[in-house]
Amino acid sequence: MDHHRFSNQLTASLGKLPTRGILVLTVMILTFLGSFFGCGNQDGSRIKQVTVTQLRAELERDSTLALIDVRTPEEYNQIRVPHIKARIDYAAIAARIDTTQFPKDRPVYLICRTGRRSLIAAKELLDLGYQSPINVAGGTVAWDQAGYPLIKR
Repeated sequence: MDHHRFSNQLTASLGKLPTRGILVLTVMILTFLGSFFGCGNQDGSRIKQVTVTQLRAELERDSTLALIDVRTPEEYNQIRVPHIKARIDYAAIAARIDTTQFPKDRPVYLICRTGRRSLIAAKELLDLGYQSPINVAGGTVAWDQAGYPLIKR
């Protein structure tokens, strides 16, 4: 069967599907492709996620918690969560993290603006052998929206 004839048959078949069927089929295909090509949250199941409410409770219990802000210096200088122990750009965390200050066998909390860059940094730490990198879901945006105190310039 040639490509043109197959394409016409596929188009005709899809045309007979109700709109909902096409949507379901599209979601299934995208889900398969995402898992096949490694899109999405690789190692995400091995990276603990905490909410800003959980982080705040942990900080109230232990203000010496290992909390790293992985945003840019400009972002960090504008606004930040209290009790940050280090600011290391997420793209440089593998090269710049100090294992004496942040031992690999201790939990390390990572925060950024929304939780995306901190998740990337957490994956990097996992690859470096850190046993418990913890991503703060929602980042400083969620912290601010929750009404928690921030350090502002």
